[in-house]
Amino acid sequence: MPFIVLNPRFGGFQLSKAAINRLGWSEYDSYVELTVEARSNPDLVRVCRELGPRASDYNKPFELVEVSADDLPFVTFSEYDGAESIVIDQAAKQLAQKEQVLSAIRAVLVCPGMSAEAMISVIKTIVN
Repeated sequence: MPFIVLNPRFGGFQLSKAAINRLGWSEYDSYVELTVEARSNPDLVRVCRELGPRASDYNKPFELVEVSADDLPFVTFSEYDGAESIVIDQAAKQLAQKEQVLSAIRAVLVCPGMSAEAMISVIKTIVN
């Protein structure tokens, strides 16, 4: 499962020089955007894990939050005074699941040569 790097404490997210050097980034890259793509970067996760509290410019440990691959597309963030947390958008996740079911049902309904009974059987399997 992927990990996301967060700053769970007040004060904001700022990488230390040691982390920047280990990543091979420039000194201007100490702030990492609060996006899933940026914060789940495998190199960033690895360096934060290796350096622990020394990865933060404020010598406070970042939090590595494990997120299931199914939830990753629905991750949003909450931030207050620099303290960050993850929120899973459950409404969007449920909608996506319903859209997948509807798409599968549509595929069955346009299947040529399938009897009505067979369609009903397949649709019941999809729904359950």
